[in-house]
Amino acid sequence: RKLPAKVGRERNPVRFLLAKLLVKTGACRHLGIQRDGYRLCFHPSAMSSTLWIGSDDRRDDERVLERFLKPGDTFVDIGANIGSLSLKAASLVGSNGRVTAIEAHPRTFGFLEHNVAINPFRNIALHNCALGDKKGTLLFANQASDDQNCIVDHGTANSIPVEVQTLDEFELKEIDLLKIDVEGYEKFVFQGASHTLAR
Repeated sequence: RKLPAKVGRERNPVRFLLAKLLVKTGACRHLGIQRDGYRLCFHPSAMSSTLWIGSDDRRDDERVLERFLKPGDTFVDIGANIGSLSLKAASLVGSNGRVTAIEAHPRTFGFLEHNVAINPFRNIALHNCALGDKKGTLLFANQASDDQNCIVDHGTANSIPVEVQTLDEFELKEIDLLKIDVEGYEKFVFQGASHTLAR
């Protein structure tokens, strides 16, 4: 019932419906998404669908990276999702630069890993964990529509345990640009990064 209303709001309704069909059948995995300086596989994920439907989607985020990153810089991507910004950053910082990509959800992390593998960059370190104010384990939403998966307060049939670390534990010497997109858990990421931010 919600689909007709969603289709009506889309800029490209035909491609939107086609993306839904491709994801439902699994055929999406055979398609690529060419971006400026890198490529992605069309995995069955919300972000992949968004980028496949609209080639200009999320370009503003990439322009921010283009403005602030230069060769040799260090970029940290907390909540890396499928890796679009990590890969864009890797293309900008070059072989002497470094990208640290952190993604909590295991399925999304698998998509991130695959996207990094199909690109030529060797300057990306991948970490499958959540970041917070202390080490431990928390529950993470595990919805099929993965664009809003996040830390949850209590277990449900659709939640999974994830390892939690702090940014301070990564002992990063310097960070030129830090991006955090963790669906409302940002405060706790900052609380676990006091030493890093002080440096």
